[in-house]
Amino acid sequence: MNDPFLTFTDGAWEAGAAGAGAVVYDPGIGRTFSFEIEVPKKLLDLWVAETGEQIISQIEMFALLCVRFKYANRLHNRVGISWIDNESAKYACIKGTSLSHSMLVMCRVLQQIEAEKPSSVWCERVSSHSNPGDMPSRSQNERASKLFSAQAESTWVPPSELVDAIMMLHEKPYGVVHTLFKGEQTSATNTKQG
Repeated sequence: MNDPFLTFTDGAWEAGAAGAGAVVYDPGIGRTFSFEIEVPKKLLDLWVAETGEQIISQIEMFALLCVRFKYANRLHNRVGISWIDNESAKYACIKGTSLSHSMLVMCRVLQQIEAEKPSSVWCERVSSHSNPGDMPSRSQNERASKLFSAQAESTWVPPSELVDAIMMLHEKPYGVVHTLFKGEQTSATNTKQG
């Protein structure tokens, strides 16, 4: 299977309200999925306290991080392309570091996902107007599913192990991130996880 796994993520931050979403194409099964992503209030509060009201980069990177976690088994030992429409988030993902503490924390969590479920994912920039992920990030998931012939899924709620790892590293930057995939054996075979 040589075709890349494609992900389009987006985040929105308007009038104190956050939104995130994604459109994902898995060539292994020939299906496309679209869904909104819940952005936990405790993360928003943390980011605002650190950086002020300009937290769109954090939300954009969080959306990508959530998709990478959600599809970790499907992406395991496969190639993919992740389109993101925020330069700061894109470069943080590519370089694995950032001058922003909150972005650096998410880089560490992304690296933990890669350590447990390695893949080869290329990150690229897409403009908002060309980004399929823009619609689900603005509560237009049904519209996105029709336009892209995608299966509309319910809002994805990030699991506690993912959110807790981000919170812990904010408080303890040199802390150890333990396994994010509790109860799983890391395997070289792909499994069908939604």
